[in-house]
Amino acid sequence: MDFLVQFIIEYGLFGLFGAAVFLNASVLLPLPFDLIFVAVAGLGIYNPLLLGLAAGSGAAIGEMVGYALGFWGSKTIEKMSSGQMQRIYDFKQRIKDLGTIFVIIGAFIPFPFDLIGVAAGLVKFSWKRFLIGVWIGRTLRYVLVATAIFYGVEAIKGFFVALV
Repeated sequence: MDFLVQFIIEYGLFGLFGAAVFLNASVLLPLPFDLIFVAVAGLGIYNPLLLGLAAGSGAAIGEMVGYALGFWGSKTIEKMSSGQMQRIYDFKQRIKDLGTIFVIIGAFIPFPFDLIGVAAGLVKFSWKRFLIGVWIGRTLRYVLVATAIFYGVEAIKGFFVALV
């Protein structure tokens, strides 16, 4: 994880974007992008809005891998456990019922999103609507997290400076 944080510090927002693409492209293998994002946001060297935009954009592109697996990868899907298949079936129904709203909500909450991407691909949900939904959900989430961390760290610094 330290390597990725150093990479992001060295390459700035482009590094954050690249890390978000790479770590969100891993399907069914949870990689700690959120932990890395929190560490970078905690540095306080970037504007929270720019951090959220870079991370949300990269995450949306990375999540297209899960969508593509559902769209084209039926043999890979057949190897999933029965529990994962049940969740995919449930998500398929919710995507059919709620569409982009379900994708936005799924991308916003801290939840393993890969199965939603696979389900969206399976039902041939519009890739454009999927990408936009993921972008909206993840960008909002990362902007809120970065803002909370940025102002939380500033408030804590202010508190300790006031004590001295």
